[in-house]
Amino acid sequence: MGLRVVGLVLENCGERDYTLDGYPQVSLLDEDHEPTDGVKIFKGSGGISTVTGFDDPPRPVT
Repeated sequence: MGLRVVGLVLENCGERDYTLDGYPQVSLLDEDHEPTDGVKIFKGSGGISTVTGFDDPPRPVT
């Protein structure tokens, strides 16, 4: 089906800073929030896209 990209918005509701570093853990769930069979999630663009930057390493965010 091709490459899918999603933006994530993080909102800190606490009183201290948090640092995130790395990629989010991604899983596909059905309408009952159960894991879905038959779909494999790969890391990176894996030859799906020729756009540069998709596979750049993550940077820490505080």
